[in-house]
Amino acid sequence: SVLCFQSMSQYYTVLNASILAEHITLAGNAAHHVRNFLTGKNNAAAPELLIVDQLAAQIENITRDMLSLITHHLDIQHGLTNCIRCIKLCLRTLSGQIPSYVNDKMEATQFSLLIKHVQITDTHLSTVASMIVRAVAEQMVTEFQLQNLKLVDQDKCDDEHGNDCKHMEGDDKDKQCVHIDIDFNRNVLNTSEYTLQKPANNAEMNGFLHMCNEMAVNGSNSSHQIQNLTAPFIRDQCRGDTAKNVISIAGKMENEW
Repeated sequence: SVLCFQSMSQYYTVLNASILAEHITLAGNAAHHVRNFLTGKNNAAAPELLIVDQLAAQIENITRDMLSLITHHLDIQHGLTNCIRCIKLCLRTLSGQIPSYVNDKMEATQFSLLIKHVQITDTHLSTVASMIVRAVAEQMVTEFQLQNLKLVDQDKCDDEHGNDCKHMEGDDKDKQCVHIDIDFNRNVLNTSEYTLQKPANNAEMNGFLHMCNEMAVNGSNSSHQIQNLTAPFIRDQCRGDTAKNVISIAGKMENEW
């Protein structure tokens, strides 16, 4: 549904902006992982996967812009609504009867992980929307100064932490959180590990290709994280142009990896 607020910065008086930013970042990270899975498979031969890849790219870009909006306590209604529409379409596309040509593109385990990351993106976006709606409602109650009305919210404690994954344990943490593991500096310097020293048999070659794939994914993730860390500054008067240049360069790095 479309979110509508009369006062566009209203929810910032109730919600912690850092909590919103954390969920938005995790949603963008999950969308980025979706694109990792679809690399090399997102073409016209499998239009369902092409649709999901393009929608995930939209979410990745919009969440990065929302991080900047949140930093300046500006309204994220438009971007959040568009992201939710995109991720819902992804879910509908992947939850239907999947044609055989899609199954030929991806193994069953990969396809399951793809759906999992789409669902994680949806969870974080929906959490942000719910937090904002509840915050606006709470603010309205305060403004009207209702007396003798006690609102009991069973999720209040969770909301105060924004369902922060730091407070989760075990399987719940794994289901809700997508963390980008950044060890790119170590990997890129460890050239011997990623260099084939001699002709290899099939098993050795498969292992080598797996390591190369891991390095490429890590480089892509690191470039994505550079964009996450830079996004809050794109609307600064002094640092905005530099931030935009950094994001552009990091985007090229991400695509090259």
